[in-house]
Amino acid sequence: MSRVNDQAPSSDGPPLGDGLAPVTPTTVEDSGLDFGFLADLALKTVYADTSCTTQRAAERLALPPALVDLLLQHLYRERLTEIRETITPQNRRYAMLDRGWERVRRLLDLNAYIGAAPVSLDAYTAMVKRQEAARPSVNPDAIRAAVANLVLSDTTQQLLGVVANSRRSLFITGAPGNGKTSIAQALHLALGGEIWIPRAIEVDGHIINVFDSHSHAPVDPPPPAPYDQRWVKIRLRPDGQILRGPFPGQVQWRHLADRRLRAAAGAAPRSLQPLDHPAGKPCRLPDATHRQEDSGSVRATSDLRQQSGLRRLRGGGLPPAARLPPRR
Repeated sequence: MSRVNDQAPSSDGPPLGDGLAPVTPTTVEDSGLDFGFLADLALKTVYADTSCTTQRAAERLALPPALVDLLLQHLYRERLTEIRETITPQNRRYAMLDRGWERVRRLLDLNAYIGAAPVSLDAYTAMVKRQEAARPSVNPDAIRAAVANLVLSDTTQQLLGVVANSRRSLFITGAPGNGKTSIAQALHLALGGEIWIPRAIEVDGHIINVFDSHSHAPVDPPPPAPYDQRWVKIRLRPDGQILRGPFPGQVQWRHLADRRLRAAAGAAPRSLQPLDHPAGKPCRLPDATHRQEDSGSVRATSDLRQQSGLRRLRGGGLPPAARLPPRR
């Protein structure tokens, strides 16, 4: 397959989500989160803002001011914060107290996230299902327009149409230069449309960021109707963020860091096979316990560190870096 031009024409699908805007929560129960969880997040918000007011906290938490005022009043009654100034009956200026400082230090050790309140996993799952049910099918014209700058057979174009309408995850593999990235970008253009995604989701007390300003582009102008500010209506960037790799060297050193982290946590190391490694052949990755033999040179990471420290003490230079396995 060869490319005719560098840019493929965009295929704008119909906007999605006009009637699917998430409803603004008015109570803690409507948010789908635990009250204590939201109170802790509000306390970290006050900690991060030296001039925190109810309005500023509401903007940062992406929650209605009335709901945020309820959380901040709880922190005040628990003597974690103090009221420095009453701007309006629903807007006050808060500051941390000693008890609040102690509490926030413990919270930051467990989870350093400070930002918009997440949505529950159930709410995220329900929104994905609703949007998929409302999304129209990709028609053949959209597929042909998306791959117009690629030389593809009719059979391949039909296959891409089936893939685009399958609503399933897709894994594309193959040799370098055979068009994986071009096909992925073409599918991205064929899908088109707009979707709602959360800024973050909460799973068993852990917060997972979803919205990424580098990969997602909010619609402009934003939806006019009131909606839950924890959600963002986006259109994926035209170039499509395609994940490539991994490269052999990156795989090895990421694997090395993973083994060290798991060893520190008392977990057994995981095996890792590079995606471009020939099947059936052993994959040898350098780490602190496994020595990589290459042209008669046998070095371990731990040995290199020890030699590096000794040479620094003696005023000498650093030892040569361990040689990575040759790229296949």
